[in-house]
Formats: sequence, C-alpha cells, structure tokens
Amino acid sequence: YKGIAIPILWTFLNKKGNSNTGERIAYLTANREFRGKAWLRYLARKKIPFRLRIPNNTVMTNKHHGELPVTRLFRIKAKQVMVLREPRTIWGCSVYLAAT
Repeated sequence: YKGIAIPILWTFLNKKGNSNTGERIAYLTANREFRGKAWLRYLARKKIPFRLRIPNNTVMTNKHHGELPVTRLFRIKAKQVMVLREPRTIWGCSVYLAAT
C-alpha cells in the first residue's frame, strides 16, 4: 500500500523468544524486536524499502557523529511528528529517522 508492505500472513515459530536474523530474512518480517546490523544490511543490499519501529533506547549518531540515544533527539509530545533531514547511523547502518 503506497510503497509499504503490509503483512497479510504470519507464522508462529515453535520456540520461545525472538526470531534470529536467518528467520527474519526467510520471513521478511520486522518490528522493534527484529533489529540489528545484519538485518538492516540485508534489506539495504536487496533494495527492500523498510520502515521499522525502534526501541527508545537505541543509540544513534547525531549530526556531529557523536552517539546518543534517540530519546535525546526526539523530544516530542503526543500527536507531534519530527523527521530528520540527514541520515543517521543506527546498528552500523545509515538510515533516515522520524518520530511520531
């Protein structure tokens, strides 16, 4: 829908805990528990557009290439939106970030 994949089918893994990178690649699923350098690099390498929710304790680079948690930059109130114009690095990958 408008360039975004919406899951219409999912499966439960017969195990406790989160999926691993291999399982995520196989199922092409993502949410804030499904994250990491290998996963983002796979999506970028395959040119698969993605939008991921990230935990508020995720460390990113600021515009001066220093590191800080996303909550320090995205200080917004309910119903506010903030979009960064420059890419930032999270989990070793350069991505564009927005907060809602």
